[in-house]
Amino acid sequence: MLFRPTTETDHERIVEVIVDEPVGWIGADRYLGEMRQGMYRPEWTWIAEDDGQVWARALWWGQADSAHPIALHCLHVDPALPAHTDHRPHR
Repeated sequence: MLFRPTTETDHERIVEVIVDEPVGWIGADRYLGEMRQGMYRPEWTWIAEDDGQVWARALWWGQADSAHPIALHCLHVDPALPAHTDHRPHR
């Protein structure tokens, strides 16, 4: 699983993530509109992906003139994410 900030080429993949609970739901129009205004930014949007599939996303928000985000608006993990075994070294 790869965890990384997004790039501008990831915008469509980000808005295709379906979130069905109202707390973390950020609609595509809002996300893209506020992205254009600088309130969401690629470096503030992180995904977890495996083989091209986005399994989780984190959307941080900030004011247009902010140097850093000020709020985590959405943290979503796809409920269909397969269970993984613990890969930590055994002692």
